[in-house]
Amino acid sequence: MAKKNGIVKISGDLLHDKEVREAVRVRLRKIAEQYSLVIISGGGTDINKAFKERGFDIKFCPLGRVTDTLEQRQLARNILEQNQAAEQDMLDEDEISARVVIPMREIGTVLCPENGDLMFLSAYLGFDKGFIFTKKERVEAKKSWLVKIAQAFEHIERGGELEKIEVVGF
Repeated sequence: MAKKNGIVKISGDLLHDKEVREAVRVRLRKIAEQYSLVIISGGGTDINKAFKERGFDIKFCPLGRVTDTLEQRQLARNILEQNQAAEQDMLDEDEISARVVIPMREIGTVLCPENGDLMFLSAYLGFDKGFIFTKKERVEAKKSWLVKIAQAFEHIERGGELEKIEVVGF
């Protein structure tokens, strides 16, 4: 019988600390035993840092970071692709089979950045289980945000309970 489908969104911040990265690896190995995985790479903090270094304004709207120029979108994509490569290397070392994607879409010829958590939610209906890996101190805020989304879109999680989504802090 085929494995169920799982999706994991990993905050880019979790890649910087060796101890945290190892805890992420352990958890991913366990999840991969039960689920065929797709992983969404994050990188918001790194993108903010790069924007500041180049003097770009950092602006957000409900859909995520606002990018005004192709240069900003390409910079964000480059950072996400670096995180994607680091995560793929980590998975390969552990022989974990997963596809790693970045929250960036190309629609026609237009590069469209996407908030990783929103990309996770847009894929929600196709997956049996979802995991969001974030820093420990962000878990409650992330859950609260997800509950608000669940209430706005009643079909996502019944009554605002996160039945199919697990937020994991590292």
